[in-house]
Amino acid sequence: ADKKARQLAREGNTPLYIADNTCILGLLACADQIKVQTPSAIKTLHQMGKQLIMLTGDHQTTAEAVAARVGMDDVIAEVLPAEK
Repeated sequence: ADKKARQLAREGNTPLYIADNTCILGLLACADQIKVQTPSAIKTLHQMGKQLIMLTGDHQTTAEAVAARVGMDDVIAEVLPAEK
């Protein structure tokens, strides 16, 4: 299950284990849907010479996958809401 969870995170998902007191019963993957206009907005900002940094509470691996997918320049992950 850990290997599959790491793979899901590398694909931009947040893995969620389903378990009881004795064993893992299943593994789910959750992911935020990227808005249709996001890639063009990012492209426009890059054309304006802006450097784009994504701040997120997501795990580092998941955040890096999403940032790469949408074209962010850098990512800072595992940020608490009060730190944003």
